[in-house]
Amino acid sequence: MATKYFLKVQKETPKDTVIKKMQLTYAKTWNAYNEAQKAEVKLFVELLKD
Repeated sequence: MATKYFLKVQKETPKDTVIKKMQLTYAKTWNAYNEAQKAEVKLFVELLKD
């Protein structure tokens, strides 16, 4: 499941109000994510042994 965050920006102009919806993004550190996934599997297997 993914979560998306949006920022709603409202700007007043002489004619009207302009509203922009901008998607917020972030840099992904895939190396750290992959290493965490590997460690999680090892830890889960250790917990199952009990």
